[in-house]
Amino acid sequence: MDIMDQKITASTNRMEQMESKITAITASTNRMEQMESIHTALSVELKDLNSRLIKNSRDFEKAELYEDENFYGKVFRIDNKNGANCFNADYEFRIYRYGYSNFINTISSIKLNGNCVRLYNRRGCTGNTLELSPGSREDCQKNLDNCNWNDITASVSFCSYLPSSGTSWKASRGGACKDECLTRGKDYFWCHLNEGSWDYCSPGYGQDYRGDVCDEECAFNGTS
Repeated sequence: MDIMDQKITASTNRMEQMESKITAITASTNRMEQMESIHTALSVELKDLNSRLIKNSRDFEKAELYEDENFYGKVFRIDNKNGANCFNADYEFRIYRYGYSNFINTISSIKLNGNCVRLYNRRGCTGNTLELSPGSREDCQKNLDNCNWNDITASVSFCSYLPSSGTSWKASRGGACKDECLTRGKDYFWCHLNEGSWDYCSPGYGQDYRGDVCDEECAFNGTS
């Protein structure tokens, strides 16, 4: 091989090396672009997740209970942003005297808004229950008649609510109940006392004789 051939061969080898380096650089650039794309996608997902976490922490749990099936008619809205977790269906009617707000035994559908909810056939979150959660029994959520629960709900809670499991009930004046603290057809809880009389009572810790959640500590005021 003469000198000219050697130079051509050397030049060809250098060009091949340069092409190889260019290919490697291009591949590296592509990988960096892919990594940047993945990083951007992850950043968007993390931002969305953070936004949802902030929203959830701000909104807490909430649900809407409707008078008619398929989420129509008058609506009873509940949330636990103030710490309350058990709601009587006639609470607003009794407190604010809204003529249209007594939902005792009138609820036919429920919008969960992504939360788990329990329905009770007695006030104060007592009695038989029906639990509904996202993705389960959507036919019941749209029409409670599909679960044989239409116009039965007297109170409602979120599934995070843990009812008192105690069986020793106290009357409103501090005496011990002789029997169970129940409504017995009334719109309040009461029980019989040992001396033969009766008194209002609380169905569970932190609840008043209506079954509503107390806003503050239970205290003795005057005669009740």
